[in-house]
Amino acid sequence: MPKRPVMLACNTVSAVAFASVPVAAWLGGLTMAHLLVVAAVGGVAKVFFSLAYRAYLPVLVGSERLLEANTKLQGSESAAQLAGPGLAGLLAHSLRRGQRRARRRAQLRGRRALPALRTYARGRPPARPRRSGGCSRRSATGYGSSSPTRTCARSPSSARCPTSR
Repeated sequence: MPKRPVMLACNTVSAVAFASVPVAAWLGGLTMAHLLVVAAVGGVAKVFFSLAYRAYLPVLVGSERLLEANTKLQGSESAAQLAGPGLAGLLAHSLRRGQRRARRRAQLRGRRALPALRTYARGRPPARPRRSGGCSRRSATGYGSSSPTRTCARSPSSARCPTSR
């Protein structure tokens, strides 16, 4: 059986299977059964690919360099199995953080735009923010004063607020 066409077919089958997941999610048809079928197809394709490329290696390097090639191949496989999940986790974490930031920005912009859109839809100009008409408690002598006085926002020149007790 020819090894190279088997390897190419396995790669193509697994690529199509894994590419069907985001497409199905985008179309709204992603189910657990779909994910299980994709995982099974990807696993079977990996088994056939692994067998084919192990058998294809002696054809590529020759019998005099086979030991060195097998050592390098196994080393690269081990490194990929060790580093792959960790790097995938870091990538997923960074993408999630970026999505979270984008979602927060969109929510903030929406909150800022919503009052203007509401008033625009009603046909009225947006209302100006009102100043507080009440009194604020301030100290005449500064911080830590034992006898605070009240100043009024309506008439800042007055020493006592007309609404104070």
